Amino acid sequence: LAAGVAHEINNPLQGILNFATLLQNRPENFERNKEITQRIIDECQRVAKITQDLLFYSKDCRRETKLVSIWDVINGALSLVETKLNNNHVLIVRDISESLPKLLLQPQSIQQVILNLVDNAYDALRYKGEVEETPTIGISVRTIDLDDGPCLCIEVSDNGIGMSESVVKMAREAFFTTKPASEGTGLGLSIVRDIVSKHDGRLGISSVEGKGTRVSIEIPIKSEA
Repeated sequence: LAAGVAHEINNPLQGILNFATLLQNRPENFERNKEITQRIIDECQRVAKITQDLLFYSKDCRRETKLVSIWDVINGALSLVETKLNNNHVLIVRDISESLPKLLLQPQSIQQVILNLVDNAYDALRYKGEVEETPTIGISVRTIDLDDGPCLCIEVSDNGIGMSESVVKMAREAFFTTKPASEGTGLGLSIVRDIVSKHDGRLGISSVEGKGTRVSIEIPIKSEA
């Protein structure tokens, strides 16, 4: 997470530095400088947004349930790691409607779920090595009607290395990991499972070795009442 945020902030800072240098070298060029100052403002706003997302994520209020926009929650989480993924040529495909209703959730916890699942997907792509197809992480959010009522369905998929049936069965268990000891604790999916359970939700995993993995989360939709 820290590496992702460092990348996210470094890019606009580099832009600001370059624009400021242009201003310093040609201060008399009014029309061009007007455009450059707007670009500096845009990049500063970008840094401020990343900082705001990080502060929101790190707030110690993970038990507090709020009526929130799932669009804002998920995109806030992705803003912390998007540059790391882009720099490693990983395509992020979003399928999230901005018209989804606001939901009662623990927003920081849901962000932690998204970050853990995206991080797992990234590792699955990284371990697969070089392939012809574009490394892709898909994130979709929709509402579905189940027998016990409407649910929010969040899916994170990848076309990475995949898992065997035996690994899928063990994947939710704490401290189980197929990663080297220096890279993983085996707590990621167990934390996701616990957070989903606290939202009275369900966690599903489907995977094919060599093809990829899809993790689905179904959370009952609750109104403010």
